[in-house]
Amino acid sequence: MRDRPRQERDRRGLIALPVVRHRRESVPDLHFRGTDVVALAPQGAVDRDAVEFVWSSAVTASRFRIEMGDATHVIYMTEATGSRLVIPRATRALL
Repeated sequence: MRDRPRQERDRRGLIALPVVRHRRESVPDLHFRGTDVVALAPQGAVDRDAVEFVWSSAVTASRFRIEMGDATHVIYMTEATGSRLVIPRATRALL
C-alpha cells in the first residue's frame, strides 16, 4: 500500500448492507425463578365487588393455601388448585 499514490488508496469505499430483523409483537409470558410466590393482583384501588387474587410461582404445586387476615387473626382460609382465586361474597364483606 505504501507504493500506491494517495489517490488510488482513497478510491476504496465502504459498503454497508442493512439488516432487517423482525420483532415479536406479542408480550412473552412471565416466568419467575426461585421458590417465592409473586402476587400479581389485586394491585392499586380494589373493587370490593370483584376481589380476585392472582399469583405466580416458579414452583409447581398441586394446591396453594390462602390465608387472609389482619395483624391479630385470620378472617378467611382456603386452598386453591390454580394460581387464581375469587374471594366469596361473605368474605368480601369483611374487608
